[in-house]
Amino acid sequence: MHGSPCQLHSGAKRGGGSAPFRISRAALPALVVPQGLRPFVARAAEDVAGDIERIFGAGPRIVSEAPRGGNAIVLSKAGSGWENYAVESGPRNTLAISGSDDRGVMFGLYRFAADCLSVDPFRFWSGREPERAEEKSWPGGVSIRQGDPSFKFRAWFINDEDFLNGFRPEENGKREIAYPRYHVCFGPTLADALYETAVRAGFNTIICASYVDILNPDEKRLIDIASSRGLYVTTHHQEPVGAGALQLDLHFPEMRGTTYASRPDLWRKAWRTYIAEWAKVPDVIWQLGLRGRKDMPFWTTPEKWCSPDVPEEEDRRRAALISSAMAEQLGMITEALGHRPEYFATQLWIEGTEYYRRGFLAIPEGAIVIFSDNCPGLKFQEDIGGVESLGSSRCFGLYYHLAIVHGNHRCELVPPARTRQILADAFRKGARELLLVNVSNIRPFLYTLAAASEMARDLAGFDAARFRDRWIEERFGKPAAPAVARAIDLFFAAYETAFSRDGVSSYGSPRERAPLPVLNDGILCHGIARMVRELLSPSRGEVPSVVSQYDEDPDALADVPADLNKRMSADMHPDFRDSARAGLRARTQSAAFARCLEQLDRAAAALDETRRRQLFERFGYPAAFMRLSSDIFAELSAAVEAKSLGDDACAMRHAGTAVSLGRERDAIDARYNSGKWVRWYDRDLVYPCRAAMENLEAAVWPQPESTTTRKA
Repeated sequence: MHGSPCQLHSGAKRGGGSAPFRISRAALPALVVPQGLRPFVARAAEDVAGDIERIFGAGPRIVSEAPRGGNAIVLSKAGSGWENYAVESGPRNTLAISGSDDRGVMFGLYRFAADCLSVDPFRFWSGREPERAEEKSWPGGVSIRQGDPSFKFRAWFINDEDFLNGFRPEENGKREIAYPRYHVCFGPTLADALYETAVRAGFNTIICASYVDILNPDEKRLIDIASSRGLYVTTHHQEPVGAGALQLDLHFPEMRGTTYASRPDLWRKAWRTYIAEWAKVPDVIWQLGLRGRKDMPFWTTPEKWCSPDVPEEEDRRRAALISSAMAEQLGMITEALGHRPEYFATQLWIEGTEYYRRGFLAIPEGAIVIFSDNCPGLKFQEDIGGVESLGSSRCFGLYYHLAIVHGNHRCELVPPARTRQILADAFRKGARELLLVNVSNIRPFLYTLAAASEMARDLAGFDAARFRDRWIEERFGKPAAPAVARAIDLFFAAYETAFSRDGVSSYGSPRERAPLPVLNDGILCHGIARMVRELLSPSRGEVPSVVSQYDEDPDALADVPADLNKRMSADMHPDFRDSARAGLRARTQSAAFARCLEQLDRAAAALDETRRRQLFERFGYPAAFMRLSSDIFAELSAAVEAKSLGDDACAMRHAGTAVSLGRERDAIDARYNSGKWVRWYDRDLVYPCRAAMENLEAAVWPQPESTTTRKA
């Protein structure tokens, strides 16, 4: 199992048994990368050589042939299967890392670094450096083996990187897209750190970022970096054949206002342009489909939901157009490559989910059909959740959200045990070809993402409690482990407290229609912004809904058609019409996070400064953020209620308390975003929460007039 300490393999008997192995600063083994392996294997060898240098103070020589005297780490291809590998120590202090293919070799090398050298695959994000040493030895030998992974393709989706516009701006590239905030793309240093982390964690596929436009050199650079790391590259469901509707409007202005139904000639021309460029990229999983602008159905536009070219109620016709587009795209790809693509897929989402469930879509033979969860990551939608088996006539995959904007974006939400339950249910039904995980910008999700990486490789062997205990012990040591484990359990349970019914957990079976823990960080932030707007409004109208998926988002449509929302995404972000009830739930949740913080304080007392900082970043910050945000939400709920009743004084008191809590939350943010993370999520570019709270503070405590103003 991934992550097991290398020493646990000592003494394992396979054939003649494993020979002792050691690495010392005085006699570093050579690192042998034979010719003929793909370049990304050499790149991985350079990474591991750097790991060895960080530990021993000097790095090994990287050579193409094994030295005669032994004392070497030797890479090779051997065996069969998909990304299988074996790491075995042998005579003359030799360590053989063999893979069934080039990626198997790469993953075996990174596994050695993680298990034997204790190099955290998420080192860039966690700050955990391996301990320095003069020598490391394994007297009983090294023996690690990995068979076929549970999911053939294990993918990350780097999402919502517009939050990072202010982070490391000196390296950012330019991008042009008809979408506010997406005017830069992150630079090569951050890109390489993202993609290196993916392969170190055992993932082999990537969506490089949101809205990646291969026609823009700065964005194509992201694709090139990912490919150099040995990753298959794919695109989001908004960007079939790499061509999102927003990019098409930019590069092909004549397409503005058109649809595939009204001007198929223009759409075919644009698709061919993108396909010609993507055909030059090695190892692509092509996406097929037809979607509209801003992640909406293709018959919608930002101005109006229904294009006159596509009758609103003709679902079968709409599905037929999607089917036709996929067939044409596959033909164009085949023409550009000179052969049928080896791997291609279609992601079901919103209308795709509905049309597949009703049997309206004609999906090309050989496509990987990818099902989606309900966004918070707590269950899958009815197209897969409502069947016992998907059958064996196709390959199926999963799109799973560890993170989602407007949802849990700053703070982890779904405990690994729940993730395993959902993935195992889908896996049992036949969804095994691809697992696509929305990881947002990685940093807030290191615990659940580490768990997901193990599930992706060995779902049957994953045990959430064992993972938690091992993860904690590796980072915080045995003495603090029980207290940290209790704190982590309290953290994830805190979301449930506000939404349990008679003690029934929200985390029921995937098919259970249980209440969802929707007071996550995104819902809280948007609810706060909406309530501030209501408080600062001069009118006293009906008390508004305090939670809505689309509130304050200028890029989303404010009025989702009831039929579309009800049929396709009704349980993604439930709405609360009763502000008092929502406020009560928020207070309950805050108290639960307060108990988690008390436990974290007890655990931190036994840690050194470095480990205290790591514990704060992993769980202290998100617990504090959720506690304070829940309290702010509750105070503003009370203020809105008071205003609706005409009690302005009471409303002002609650608003003042909310402002004071907001200052506390700003201080926690500043602590979290310090050091190398200065300006991380700078100014909350997507969430309007901070700006709203500043406006509220100005109303509660107006700044005194200047001398000049008073004289005037």
